[in-house]
Amino acid sequence: MKKLALLIIHLIFCICATIPNPPNKRIVFTLYDAKIKFYSNQDYVSMKVDFSSNISYFTSPDCVNCLIYNDNQPATVQCSTAANACIVKEKFSEKINQYYSAQGDVVQIRIYYQEEYNKQIQKPLIIEKAFYVKNVFQNSKDQRYEYYSLGLGFDKSIESSFLSAFYKQGKIDQLSYSLYLSSDNIYILTLGGYDLKLISGQFIIMKNIESQKYNSDIYQANIEFFGQPIESFGQDQKAATVYIDPNIQDEIILPQYMLNKMQQILSSLRQEPDLQAMTIDNPGQWSSINDQQTLGLHFFAEDVQGQLDTNVDVLFNQNEFMEQYGEGYRPRISFNVDKDEKILKIGRMLLKKFMLYKYNPDQPREPIIRAFAPLKKHQSQQQE
Repeated sequence: MKKLALLIIHLIFCICATIPNPPNKRIVFTLYDAKIKFYSNQDYVSMKVDFSSNISYFTSPDCVNCLIYNDNQPATVQCSTAANACIVKEKFSEKINQYYSAQGDVVQIRIYYQEEYNKQIQKPLIIEKAFYVKNVFQNSKDQRYEYYSLGLGFDKSIESSFLSAFYKQGKIDQLSYSLYLSSDNIYILTLGGYDLKLISGQFIIMKNIESQKYNSDIYQANIEFFGQPIESFGQDQKAATVYIDPNIQDEIILPQYMLNKMQQILSSLRQEPDLQAMTIDNPGQWSSINDQQTLGLHFFAEDVQGQLDTNVDVLFNQNEFMEQYGEGYRPRISFNVDKDEKILKIGRMLLKKFMLYKYNPDQPREPIIRAFAPLKKHQSQQQE
């Protein structure tokens, strides 16, 4: 009986951890500098997409101290009660993202958006719960305050009111999104699924690490630097913890503990830089490049029946990993200014090679799916 019970549980898990076919009803946006353009009260505003937060917020023009942390013009979106465009529900005072806390009103707000392939029509969307910010408090220095933000972070116990609005109002058929960087260097965000024509291989379901700070979108990977596994050097031989942040440009931000390991690798290979040494403040500089100057990330895949791949291998060759700088070349890396931060962060460099897909199945017992699929080469922005 115990064996039968275990078999049933295992079969249920296997059914849950399956990539669904892409539904027909989905919405495509292009992100310029990781932002979406929306209309509210006929005012044209650019809204940042925050993949690490589930909170969507707007900023009141009356927020005086917001100007301190934003060097642009004052906010323009009014919470208009005309035709129930904005309904105040209650007050709030809490953290709105990693860098800021705020005070203001919890509102139901109606906005208008344009799809990428149907820009002639403005379509309405009611966000049931958004924050209308009237006062902000900085939690982390040197981080610019964004006036408008749409939170796409979600988990089983955390709902993205922005994504849920599209689903509940019948505009998409799936609580999911996919994201990739086109060959035009523009992010393409698809709500409610993915475009099968854009990928060259199957999705691989990834292992995930619980993280309250990043809404659990944390992965594990073994890192290769100049062809050598970083975890094999030094006393700490654990796999790296990786966070995918689309806002990170063409570089990889490394935790400081990796510096010593990388210096050991360079010394063992007799590949030490000949123009500038590698330090916390400088990634090093070489007078020439060669085929050893590579970086690899080997992400751990979930142990799912029928999924043969045990990891997802991402390799950046010398032309992708090294960039021309001054009279030589340097790697596309920097080290985190916070020495206690243990997470490796990557964005555009990864999403130029792989599509990220995140899906919340309808059934409460089914787990959140986070998966990667390789993109077709020279993939430009395409109509679905």
